[in-house]
Amino acid sequence: SDVDWDDLWDQFEERRYLNARRWKGGEDPYRLHAFNQRESERIPSDRAVRDTRHHRCTTLHYRHDLPPTSIIITFHNEARSTLLRTIRSVRNRTPVHLVHEIILVDDFSDDPDDCRLLGKLPRVKCLRNGRREGLIRSRIRGADVAQAGVLTFLDSHCEVNKDWLLPLLQRIKEDSTRVVSPVIDIINLDTFAYVAASSDLRGGFDWSLHFKWEQLSPEQKAKRLDPTEPIKTPIIAGGLFVIDKAWFNYLGKYDSAMDIWGGENFGESLFFLLCRAVLASLP
Repeated sequence: SDVDWDDLWDQFEERRYLNARRWKGGEDPYRLHAFNQRESERIPSDRAVRDTRHHRCTTLHYRHDLPPTSIIITFHNEARSTLLRTIRSVRNRTPVHLVHEIILVDDFSDDPDDCRLLGKLPRVKCLRNGRREGLIRSRIRGADVAQAGVLTFLDSHCEVNKDWLLPLLQRIKEDSTRVVSPVIDIINLDTFAYVAASSDLRGGFDWSLHFKWEQLSPEQKAKRLDPTEPIKTPIIAGGLFVIDKAWFNYLGKYDSAMDIWGGENFGESLFFLLCRAVLASLP
């Protein structure tokens, strides 16, 4: 229940957790994480963000029998402030009954307490790899132990927005062969300002095989009578998506031989398409 979740949050020693790995004055705040760690630590873990959805989204109604999901977050030496803010945003902006568990997979971070202490939070499970496995094998490990019938993959330095999960689960409930990715808003790496991204985007790539977002053509935009409709896309951002677990397993999961970050955008998207999965970005 909400009450139980709040009680357990109140018992978590947040200040002690954050103080143990704070930025130290005189150091380059960008050195460890390539974003402004000093600014991140100045912002509270439960900060409010502006509702960036199209106004039509607030009028939509969702099924009452949506399935709960296991949320999988993998990381290696993530800043504690951003990792905690990711988890806190999920807690604050997601109906409790839809979160079966939050699975953290620590890919052999220098400090085991980065993950272990978060295991005291409600519905949070901590798994620690005994050696560096990389992003893909870490996600596979999280998916293998997940108990919910739907998997949700998130990055370890993101913040979800209001009612983010309901439309994603609705699409999976309607058709279990769908793979759904949300619109990904922007968090400024210098100021940590939360900025709305365009909702008229789909995934693409250039000839060097770098993933990039592409604007819909004027013709495609004209055909979209409803701005809340899903956008079919050939490529999804491999780090943030929702998929039925049985379908994920049937498709062969991730490619466990993939060692380098970034390849999952293409490898999984193309494999899903060849297996007749439906890829979509959801505004």
